[in-house]
Amino acid sequence: GGSSSSNSTTLSTKTSKEAKSPQRHPPPASLLTAERVVPKAVMRGHTGTIWALDTFGGVLFSASDDGTLRVWDLHSLECVHTIEDPYKSKKLCVAAGYGLLCTGTDDCKIKIYGLGNFDYRRTLSGHQWEVWQLQLREHYLFSASYDSKIKIWDLTDYACVRTLEGHQGYIHALHAGNNCQVLVSGSIDRSLRVWTDEEAQ
Repeated sequence: GGSSSSNSTTLSTKTSKEAKSPQRHPPPASLLTAERVVPKAVMRGHTGTIWALDTFGGVLFSASDDGTLRVWDLHSLECVHTIEDPYKSKKLCVAAGYGLLCTGTDDCKIKIYGLGNFDYRRTLSGHQWEVWQLQLREHYLFSASYDSKIKIWDLTDYACVRTLEGHQGYIHALHAGNNCQVLVSGSIDRSLRVWTDEEAQ
């Protein structure tokens, strides 16, 4: 009776202390604990401003207003492929995943390429101003534009399935939850908007 209660109290106290002091993993020595941090490499190739980056599977993608997307091997740190647009539209954002590479442009379009050999797949039209934000979740693509609208695209058939309106200015930030149930946008109108299923509220 009494000894069991004592052991329980001791165990409870120990567990509480452990909970307050979770095990911490050491930070990467190359960035957070090094005495001095310097660039490992300077990767050149673009001839214009680089507006956006994304990574997927050991590869870095860069989008530039020189009209190109560049593909960089993160091991060799070399450019292994350049995707050139015959229309030379400025590339303002990039999102890679689920077998696709997507980029938003200054001519209000979204260009879609395959991730394997970077073959051209489709151009998505619908926005009225530049497309500055992209989020790729499963086979859905979320795009935000200076036209103050957000569009949701089903990439199985490249169809726009929904347009979200409400912002009163350019949309500069966009985040989609991994389960596609919550979307958050930020605008020059000084507001954040959380978009979700009305019935789930």
